[in-house]
Amino acid sequence: MPEIESDENIGREVPPPPPLKCGDYLFMGRRTFLHKEQHQPSLEELKEKISTEWHNIPLNELVDKLGTNLEKGLTFCHVQHVLSRDGPNKLTPLEEPLRLYHFTRHLRGIILPLMIAVLLCFITATMPDLQPMGSHSMDKVHLGVLLILSTIIVCSFSCLVGRKSKQILESLRELYPQYAVVIRNGEKWRVRIRDVVVGDIVMLKEGDFVPADIRISESTNLETDDSRIIGTSERRPKNPYNVKPDPLETDNLAFFGTYCLKGYGKGVCIATGDRTVLGQTRDLTVALENSKTAIYNSIKGLVQFLATTTGFLGIILFVCSYHVGWFWLDTALYLLILVIANIPDSLLAGTTASLAISAKRMASHNCLAKDLEAVENLGVITVICCGKKDVITQDVHTVHYLWMDSKIFPINPNKKEPDLGGITGSPGWPDFVRAACLCNSTEAQSPFKKLNSAKEISDNSLEHATMLFLKICDADITFYQEKYTKVFELPYNPNRNTFHVSK
Repeated sequence: MPEIESDENIGREVPPPPPLKCGDYLFMGRRTFLHKEQHQPSLEELKEKISTEWHNIPLNELVDKLGTNLEKGLTFCHVQHVLSRDGPNKLTPLEEPLRLYHFTRHLRGIILPLMIAVLLCFITATMPDLQPMGSHSMDKVHLGVLLILSTIIVCSFSCLVGRKSKQILESLRELYPQYAVVIRNGEKWRVRIRDVVVGDIVMLKEGDFVPADIRISESTNLETDDSRIIGTSERRPKNPYNVKPDPLETDNLAFFGTYCLKGYGKGVCIATGDRTVLGQTRDLTVALENSKTAIYNSIKGLVQFLATTTGFLGIILFVCSYHVGWFWLDTALYLLILVIANIPDSLLAGTTASLAISAKRMASHNCLAKDLEAVENLGVITVICCGKKDVITQDVHTVHYLWMDSKIFPINPNKKEPDLGGITGSPGWPDFVRAACLCNSTEAQSPFKKLNSAKEISDNSLEHATMLFLKICDADITFYQEKYTKVFELPYNPNRNTFHVSK
């Protein structure tokens, strides 16, 4: 981002965000070394944690306090000043448990039968009269030590694999950072979400991730999914008019961590990072984020089935062995060893590692897997059906054919100067150009979509493709957009056509 020598908006000092208070990250529940209980927070608990008045202040007063401008936004100098003061727009990572905790977590399933088996090994080793003919008293001691070593090795491997898988997934997320569209110095810029600062004018549209807590200034049929904040999955309309005292119930706030489901809008960033509503209530909502996946439940069910089957067979063998005259200590020892040997404790860690490696290989082919469960399901997929949105693509479209005057004109997009003589000379060409220019929200003076471009306007990729085609045809786009300025627009909805009014 270029440096701009400007003192605009710098003369007025922006009030710093309120400091984090003791108790902002109070854990709701009971935590011990090996056990953790959490509960889904109620709306009343969330309201007690949140304290903000930015939604009640008049919009003009809010803009004046933040030293910004609804039309021009912040200057780059001001952005750097606020960014150096507040830090990047990201949540502080939760404190990682000790590695010993992860190790003991893998021991939970087999620690009890292991301790009993080792204890029986040492007890039978101290009873020479119970040793079979030709055996040595140290055989059971060696067996007990071998059980301990094998268990430690398996659990250490599981911890190592789990840690490696987590590092792979974190590195994949860094490869595909999320972006937001902001207005700075009167122009639209595509920046990383971590670079959004308080006072930025943020643009929102359908499908966008809300990059910070935003006070809505303009909206058109804007709706967001606030389930991550308040737990309800209902669509929440957002507009600058319906103001309520409670920040969770007011309609003029869009919260960091939510998604825009419909419409588009614009607003002022009022909080970033840990000072957002999600940052203040993250300790209450962490239980919802750590839900068990389908692959975890399936592997857990398989392990429980194997444990139950092995235990049932072991009991039958125990009864039969004791009936034929075996000493009960030896029989119980072999039963426990059978149970330990047939329970695949490292199955989940191994499966997770395999899926993580597969996700890393997919990333090398420009295919991002947001979760490992999706990688598992890809193995049984033969056909993928998707819409025209950027579901599994880069959301880049190109015009290949043009239907006009009841004729289909092929267009070769690989040529820098395709043959357009038959198209531009058609009687319907002027009407096509006028309709394509006016039924398009892309700004003619803005650069077109480039994957690695710092300055990028976030419009519909189909409209970008249409506008780029008109550029190749040397159509006078600016003439139509200036002559017929847009007054109002209804955003795209699959249940109806799209309209906008020009004058």
